[in-house]
Amino acid sequence: ASLNCKDPWNDTPFSLACLAGHAELVSFLLTQEPGAAWWSEDLSAGLKKAICARELYGSDHLAVIRLLIEDG
Repeated sequence: ASLNCKDPWNDTPFSLACLAGHAELVSFLLTQEPGAAWWSEDLSAGLKKAICARELYGSDHLAVIRLLIEDG
């Protein structure tokens, strides 16, 4: 599957993994296709989604947030 695919709400697999707080998947996706079309917009969108999800759902999305800040 392409990492550039989008759902009806314009979310990519990367941004959805950030929203769901799946740190292992986010870490894996960060190693895939650096510089691909989804990178530039999805890194900031993913960080925003992880922060908002942490506040809304009370889940621990800190691992995802750390990954995006440190590795992204």
